[in-house]
Amino acid sequence: GCQLSGHLMVNRVPGNFHIEAKSKNHNLNAAMTNLTHRVNHLSFGDSMTDMNQNRKSKRVLKQVPEQHKQFNPIDNNLFLTKQFHQAYHHYIKVVSTHLNMATSGDYNSLLTYQFLEQSQVVHYDEIDVPDARFSYDISPMSVVVFKQ
Repeated sequence: GCQLSGHLMVNRVPGNFHIEAKSKNHNLNAAMTNLTHRVNHLSFGDSMTDMNQNRKSKRVLKQVPEQHKQFNPIDNNLFLTKQFHQAYHHYIKVVSTHLNMATSGDYNSLLTYQFLEQSQVVHYDEIDVPDARFSYDISPMSVVVFKQ
């Protein structure tokens, strides 16, 4: 198998990215392509790993209720395709989230992104090479979480 990692800088408009088995040096048989994949980490905005190392972010995130922590819902998930000519397509709705855990000032506030994800298996024709597709839409609405 292959390992893929990296960062994408995208505009705040709907878009998508695809992962496809392709090689300049090898001929791939589309009929034998298996697009089973594991998503180790996918996030929008600053990485929560980086945020957890920041003292201010740690302080704010500690106060956020669990139901408001949908920062990385597909992390560490395996998307298994059991037959050839199949691949998962992931549909992602990204929502900016303002976490305000203080009564005044921005001492305990944080801007981050959460997302909801839905995946489905798509079937391909025999001559087509399947691709894992990630389509995202950035919501014009924002979630604001206040501590009372």
